[in-house]
Amino acid sequence: MYKISIVIATLGGIQLSKTVKLLNEGSLIPDEILICVPIGTHIKNLNYDNVRIIPTMIKGQVAQRIEGFKKVKNEFVLQIDDDILVENNFLKDLLHIFLKLPDNSSFSPSFKFIENNMSIYSSYTGFLNTLYYFLINGTCGYKQGVITKAGTEIGVYSFDDSNSTLEVEWLPGGCILHRKKNLVLHNYFPYHGKAYCEDLFHSCELKKRGINLYITGIVHAYITDPRTEVFKIRNQFSSLKNDFKMRSKFCKNYYRKTNINFFIYYFIRINSIIYKTLFWSKN
Repeated sequence: MYKISIVIATLGGIQLSKTVKLLNEGSLIPDEILICVPIGTHIKNLNYDNVRIIPTMIKGQVAQRIEGFKKVKNEFVLQIDDDILVENNFLKDLLHIFLKLPDNSSFSPSFKFIENNMSIYSSYTGFLNTLYYFLINGTCGYKQGVITKAGTEIGVYSFDDSNSTLEVEWLPGGCILHRKKNLVLHNYFPYHGKAYCEDLFHSCELKKRGINLYITGIVHAYITDPRTEVFKIRNQFSSLKNDFKMRSKFCKNYYRKTNINFFIYYFIRINSIIYKTLFWSKN
């Protein structure tokens, strides 16, 4: 009875066709799937009646997605990354829960690794982890679903009740279900390159509009575990440098300034990379 529009911002990677295939094989078939790509990008293996290619003038995940948002025709809109894998009842179950939430809500599934069915986030216990979260989040420490004083995100690892829905301060941008009237249609991320911290920017824009953010413990989306990739110190430092630039912009845009917790976080990250480099070089 309900029609869903799906928006995928992509550069046309090989994983896209599998994501679209799984969405179209589910118990609830999307009414439309909008594939938002920079002009000139050639898309293969997407021969479905409900797929529309949306060429965009700008290359960038956020800008491409917004062009898709502007063209959706249904009340329910799912943004999803091109490498997300879903189960047969994914859309049906996600929508079933979403309909029970207030109209001013955006909503995400839990995220798991496809390799082991474990949460992509870790639980943190013990003295060292308690100290770490004190250093980056003060007396609030570790709390699922919050944005810390350092401008970093804490994911949702587990639920007190697997059937519960948890209200959070941020949503992972890889998969979010919205109502059309609640979509953010201006480009809140006018930066070039990979969209570091984009989900935090987006979450704060939604909250500024009075949208409540929720995550469910029932429905799951799956990704490949990036920790299986070969550790390269050059890539790690390059990624950390870009993350620093975007997170500092995030803090200044939404919290007006960076603080001591912010710099402590990056001091710890740098030392973590150095430690891994020394450890792996001996093994």
